[in-house]
Amino acid sequence: MRNWSNRGVLVLILAMLTVACSRHEVSKNEELPKPEDSASDSKAAPSNMIIKKLQVIEIDSVGVSSNSAAFKVTVQTPDMCWKFSHFEVEKTDTGRLITVFGKRDPGDMCAQMISSFDANITVDVPEGGTYECKFWCGDSEMMSKSVEIPD
Repeated sequence: MRNWSNRGVLVLILAMLTVACSRHEVSKNEELPKPEDSASDSKAAPSNMIIKKLQVIEIDSVGVSSNSAAFKVTVQTPDMCWKFSHFEVEKTDTGRLITVFGKRDPGDMCAQMISSFDANITVDVPEGGTYECKFWCGDSEMMSKSVEIPD
């Protein structure tokens, strides 16, 4: 009798992991928004979604044009259910402060392990020059990248 109850618990655990992993597969296959889809102001999310700012842990690449800088960054998430939501840009005298936000459906079952995703961020600038782009990566921490925009 004891063996059967242990097997039942094992089957239940495996079923829960299968559901959590299958939901993760769907979110991993979603495409990130293209830079032109990523507006600098907040986007509305369904009322049941959790939205919070997430830490940028790496600036993977930077591309520049005459009026913008395009960044590919790696963003750390508390678990595998978080997806890109939007980003916000605050203008300063010498550059831009950039904060990346993620979204999560509170009903999703997720393995509680730190994860990450890549995000494409395009920052518009009014004219050529050197800009200091700082990404939020913790309470009072910033990750900085200086970019030269051609005239």
